[in-house]
Amino acid sequence: TQSTWDTLYTVRQLSVNKSCLVSAMQAITSLIEDLKLGHMDFKGQELANNIQFYLIWLSGIVGFIYGFAVQRFLYTFFFILGGTLLAALICLPSWPCFKRNPVKWLDPLPRPEKKEEGEEEEKEGKEKAK
Repeated sequence: TQSTWDTLYTVRQLSVNKSCLVSAMQAITSLIEDLKLGHMDFKGQELANNIQFYLIWLSGIVGFIYGFAVQRFLYTFFFILGGTLLAALICLPSWPCFKRNPVKWLDPLPRPEKKEEGEEEEKEGKEKAK
C-alpha cells in the first residue's frame, strides 16, 4: 500500500506534468500563429538577409572545394542547392528570433477639419483687403 505522502507526491507530480504539457502546447500554438502571420521587424530582416547571404556563399565555397577535389561539378551543385534550401528553411519563416525589435509607430496626426467654400472665400477677401 502507498502512504499518504506517496499518494500526494504522485498527484502533485501528475499536476506538474499536466501544467508543463499545457504550457508547452500553448507555446507551440503561439509559435504556429506567429509563423502564419509572417511579420518580421527591420533588424530581423537584416539578420535573415545576412544568414542567407553567408550560408549560401559558405556552401558554395565548400562545395567548390569538394567538387574540385573529387573532380565532379555535380557535388558543387548539390552543396549550393543544400545551402540554399537550408537558408530558405531558416530565413523564410518568421521565427521569433526575427521579431526581437518591434517598430514603435507614432500616433497618427489628427486630420484638419474641412472648411466650407463660403468661409474660405470670406477669409481670402479679408486678407486681400488688408
